[in-house]
Amino acid sequence: FAPPRGEPAVLMVSSVSCDYCDQALRDAARLAGGRPLPGLRVVTLEGAAGGAEMLARTGVRGAWVAEPAGSADRVLLTFRVPGTPVFAVVDSAGRVTRVVPGYPGSAGVEEMVGTMLGRSRTSN
Repeated sequence: FAPPRGEPAVLMVSSVSCDYCDQALRDAARLAGGRPLPGLRVVTLEGAAGGAEMLARTGVRGAWVAEPAGSADRVLLTFRVPGTPVFAVVDSAGRVTRVVPGYPGSAGVEEMVGTMLGRSRTSN
């Protein structure tokens, strides 16, 4: 994963069965006030279709969703991720500047929403 150069992003590894993932997405949608979140990239362990349903259910609009390339990748990703959600903040050069494992609370999500909204803040 790398956003286009010049565009910071937040990558979220999620699972459709993760209540904390749902809560973090609900927080992001609420904090965005209905605005799309083009700087949010969601990789859902169970697949993109489940991720898209989760985004719709939680009110998140405009985010990008993906899935592991195949079942072997899905298994590897599932067991390499210590739990969900996991957030990685990526700067405009495509470098991971911060990793946040677990649900950071509403205040922690709020710190990342500017980047999710597509604002060029790289200090998140």
